[in-house]
This record gives sequence, C-alpha cells and structure tokens, in this order.
Amino acid sequence: MMKFKISDFKTSDFVEDSHRWSVSYAEIESILARLHGADGDVQQKAFRGRLKHLKRLGIPRGINPGKGAKVWYKEAQLYEWAFCLELAEFGLDPTVVVALMEEKFENDILHHLTEARLQRDDDDLYFVASPNLMSAVWQDKEPLPYQWIKSSKAELFLHRMGRSPQTPRRAIWINVTTLCNAIGRLGVMVDK
Repeated sequence: MMKFKISDFKTSDFVEDSHRWSVSYAEIESILARLHGADGDVQQKAFRGRLKHLKRLGIPRGINPGKGAKVWYKEAQLYEWAFCLELAEFGLDPTVVVALMEEKFENDILHHLTEARLQRDDDDLYFVASPNLMSAVWQDKEPLPYQWIKSSKAELFLHRMGRSPQTPRRAIWINVTTLCNAIGRLGVMVDK
C-alpha cells in the first residue's frame, strides 16, 4: 500500500479516465464513512444503505457491474460520491442530486473539485446553490441553480442576497476546498 499526499497530484491526474490508481468499494466506503463520522453500526447500516441507494440511482456514474462483481473505482468517482453525500447532508432528494451529477459533474463540478484540490492559497472555493425544489415545478426554474464563489467574494455575495429579484434569498454553501482537503487528510491508501 502506498499513501499519497495532495502534493503528489497534478491536474491531469484528476480525471475520470486516469489509470493512476483505483480502489475497491470497501476502501471507498471506509473513506466516505470516516469523512462523515459513520463508524461501527452506523457504517454497517444507515451509511451503507445511503451509498447503496446512490448506487441504485447511478452514482457513481458509469459503474454498473452486476451483483457480486468486483469493481475498482477511480479518484473522480470517490469525489463524485463525496460531493453527493455533502448535498445529502442538506436533506436534498437523492434524485435531484443524481440529476445534477448527470448534467454537471463531468463538465463543471469535477473541474472545480480539481481546482480546489490543487489550490495552494487561502482563498477557499465554495459551491453555492440556491434551491428552488418546491417552486421550480410551477415557475419553470432550475431546481438547484448554483455558482462557484471564492471566500474573498463571499461577503459581497452575502450582502447582495435577496436584495433584487436576480439574487437568491436562500443558499446552500459547501466549502469544496475543505472537502477535498479532508479527503486528502484521510490518507487515501491505494495499491501502486
């Protein structure tokens, strides 16, 4: 087993088709469980049930091995699951989260996770979503519009919230820099 540090990576490593490393489901589950403080019976029951439900809904995308087949997951898939679980912490319907991932993960979210992972300054990157989960249906709006905000711009965003029809009154904030750092600190152990 080899332990990797954030400094061991470059942008080209953090892509879905990277063959740099892969981990088993058990290793992914362990990393994600530690990230969310789910150990012992919690990991065995509730948390594992959450992961299985996401798997049934197609997360991580592109993995459908069939029952009992051994699957190896790439780094991007670990981050896809981790990001979904961050959104689940807000109680968002998993189908809304999966729809967001299908539409935006590969072309947008993964790019920003890469940016946050490789960031070397203190200007953290935030995923800021303004949910319209109830009203999107009758207002023909996107249910979970979002934007990326650096911590240096956060105060301005907060000051403008709800002051005009173009700015949201509510927001979900995820510090993706600290999410990526937390995963890195967990010491992803993989075979080299």
